[in-house]
Amino acid sequence: KRNSCFNLVADEAAYRHGREWLEDVLKYIEGNFKYINEFCKKNIPEIKPNYPEGTYLVLLDCQGLGFDKKALHDFMVNKAKLALDDGFWFSNVLAQHMRLNAACPRQILVKALQQLADAVHVLRTQNDKKI
Repeated sequence: KRNSCFNLVADEAAYRHGREWLEDVLKYIEGNFKYINEFCKKNIPEIKPNYPEGTYLVLLDCQGLGFDKKALHDFMVNKAKLALDDGFWFSNVLAQHMRLNAACPRQILVKALQQLADAVHVLRTQNDKKI
């Protein structure tokens, strides 16, 4: 892509007039972080989200589910019906983590977390039957 005069005008407008919008967006994303943490604590204690600083990407520590990286990916895609980023893409230490984008409308986040909670509930039920 090449720069154009429109890019310069858009950049200048954002820097001069975008502070209020940026502050509103940051507050909204902060609210999403709180929602994710409270939802997981209440409904999916096996999954522990981090509280990111400087990014809108939340790492979900899924070690409590007991999956290896391949099984975790399969669970998220085929059971929870979510397309999250696999943690091992970023580091082997994060093999049992998934990355969730919190910079989205709350209704999408609510739906995604409920799908995850429902899938974990089914998993718990299956594990209880094995015991």
